[in-house]
Amino acid sequence: MERQTPNVPNSTSMPRVQVSLRLPCVLFALERERLFFHDVYRVDRPVADAPCAAFLCSAGSRRIVVLESGVGGGPTRRALDWLLNRPTIDEAPFTPSFVLCAGFAGALHASVSVGDVILANEVVDLDGQRWSAVESIPPPPLRGGRLRGGRLLTSSRFVGDPAEKLALGEQHGALAVDMESAAFARRCHERGVPWACLRVISDDVSVPFTTEVAGLVEDGRVRPGRVLSLLLRKPWLVPKLVRLARQTRLAARRLADAVVQFLACSSDG
Repeated sequence: MERQTPNVPNSTSMPRVQVSLRLPCVLFALERERLFFHDVYRVDRPVADAPCAAFLCSAGSRRIVVLESGVGGGPTRRALDWLLNRPTIDEAPFTPSFVLCAGFAGALHASVSVGDVILANEVVDLDGQRWSAVESIPPPPLRGGRLRGGRLLTSSRFVGDPAEKLALGEQHGALAVDMESAAFARRCHERGVPWACLRVISDDVSVPFTTEVAGLVEDGRVRPGRVLSLLLRKPWLVPKLVRLARQTRLAARRLADAVVQFLACSSDG
């Protein structure tokens, strides 16, 4: 009897199963907001083909993706549209397990001070549209600063006048204002992606914040040439800029601590 050879599939003809990469992602708007974060989450390498600065980072065995989108709703949407469309990261299609928006915010209420951290339970825009944060992500046990839950307001422009800040806080029931969280929350909600927002107060409600100072930032970074030009034209702004630098440095330290602890206590971080 003739012995039959079993039909073994040719391994070279079998389709390859592509394994996707699934990690948490943290989105900052400004380089200064992540100033101290990388003391813990070291940059392993930049991510190619992103529409903004993007990095693979790690702290021990924990790995995350970090984006620096730039200021405002437009850059935030561009960064998220890239992130949520399965980009190739580390030679694999990437899907975020959750996305955390982290950065500075201006106080809208006298009860919050520079260095306080707000974990948003809701984000609202100037038109009154609201997005509730994912409840399954626990708040971090923050060290060295106050952590509060509350509502964040997003504006399409810098809000610097103390009277306007107080009025907006009262009108919208918000503790703080930024320029990215509403665009971030809307896009994550549309795509069904778990999300959260952590904001640290970088300027008190009683302190004016001029548009000239806001104009020193471009593409998420403070431009030294703009600073020098402004000070040559208006040297009396030196004390204000020194105070702002001191406040944002404190805020960046508190934000780094909050984000690190948030990632540590989240199930995916």
